[in-house]
Amino acid sequence: MKSNNAYIALLALILSVPAWAGSTVSSYSGDIGFINTPPSSLVPGAVENDLKALLFMEDSDLSFASAITVNATAPGLYQSKASLTPGSIAAGTRISDTYIHADPVTSGTIFTGSVTFNTDILGLIVTTNDLFASDSFLGVTGTNYGGSTTPRGLELSPTQDYFSISSNLRTLTFTLKTWAYTDDIRVITAGNFASTFGASSAAQSPVPEPGTIALIGLGLGLIAVGARRRRRSGR
Repeated sequence: MKSNNAYIALLALILSVPAWAGSTVSSYSGDIGFINTPPSSLVPGAVENDLKALLFMEDSDLSFASAITVNATAPGLYQSKASLTPGSIAAGTRISDTYIHADPVTSGTIFTGSVTFNTDILGLIVTTNDLFASDSFLGVTGTNYGGSTTPRGLELSPTQDYFSISSNLRTLTFTLKTWAYTDDIRVITAGNFASTFGASSAAQSPVPEPGTIALIGLGLGLIAVGARRRRRSGR
């Protein structure tokens, strides 16, 4: 049986209220679990969850000497690889980046969600090759994203993986039907010079959604059950 600390750690990973929301993400809804601390591993099976696709911030207010290759840059609906609008973000552009990771326990689970940012979406990276290529400079140090041969890009079809970017370039909406591997999206937004990674003021912390509150209650109940079972087994 898992220890009390293990239950707490699992809850913190999946259900934590984002302390840095407001620096990049202004709101989110649907099957999304917002986490403050990036997982140590995102390889298939590392953070499986049938209820939520994980959303976390990789970094904020960065700039690079080279251009960044992206797969989608324009408003619209993306339901095929042919619909992608590949391009690049110019060298020296101030950017922030956020990551979405869907890895269900049950193959074929569907995740739908919407994320609104407080600066414009500059580009999305959704193909396995480009996700892997950007890990070295956009990925979180210490997080294992998997090797170049681990499929994690979107299949892009009207019945499986598709997404849209709003006309004002602020909202990403997605539907991911995830099977044996994972579905991942890297979102690059314009940098916000006023943002502070790790900020935790009350003004920046959103109120949890009702569903999140219910899940937190359920998780606390699991902790209590685990504690009772350990007490009985110790008698």
